[in-house]
Amino acid sequence: MTSGPFINTPISGCIGDHQGALLGQLCFTAGQAKCTFGSNCFLLYNTGRKPVISTQGLLTTVAYKIGKHSDPIYALEGSVLIAEYTFEWLKDNLWIMDIYKSIEAVENTNNIHFIPTFSELYAPFWKTDTDGKCIGVIMETTETHLMRETLEGICFQTKNVLQSMQSDTGHPVVALNVDGGVMMKCIYSGNFNDSHKKRKKLMGSAKEKTFISVIDKGIASSVYTRREANVIMLEGK
Repeated sequence: MTSGPFINTPISGCIGDHQGALLGQLCFTAGQAKCTFGSNCFLLYNTGRKPVISTQGLLTTVAYKIGKHSDPIYALEGSVLIAEYTFEWLKDNLWIMDIYKSIEAVENTNNIHFIPTFSELYAPFWKTDTDGKCIGVIMETTETHLMRETLEGICFQTKNVLQSMQSDTGHPVVALNVDGGVMMKCIYSGNFNDSHKKRKKLMGSAKEKTFISVIDKGIASSVYTRREANVIMLEGK
């Protein structure tokens, strides 16, 4: 910093929100991915030292670079526009309050299909002229069926992004690490496990981002070496 209250303070680290989550989830190997369920849903897939230019509607991004002498690591990124916002819509507009009770009340969706897009679709479709759709509604359809289908709709949109990542790279997602406020709702529904048959690990996003920021700054400030940081990152959680 060259001016202000932090003058002469070195900047030892800078990383984006979801790149930080990828690191915090210990996705250091090509083929590992993270999925953050928040108001939206963001997925990053580690592609290693070689950038992969997507033909499946995904974004190519720099994932991270730890230390000035290391190579940059790249990733594919995809996003689902609506996740937590869908539950707010159900609560505020339709007065469906108890998510978990609704899931427990029924074993399936009674063959309804709900696409909670509302305004547009993000990856991998990128359509700006769409709206939400609910089909298959019959006299026996209840709010519990709609709630369960809402969860399943988020899971299947996530699956679309993961399938695009696998198509772009030609390799499977070897591990999917999950965080965010909606993750337990999706796991609880059981459908996330069915549609994502990968090794999964759950972790809180605040913890992981704090953890990786400390690691990044420690390397840049020569508090410890890259090798020592690797040991901390693999054993420190």
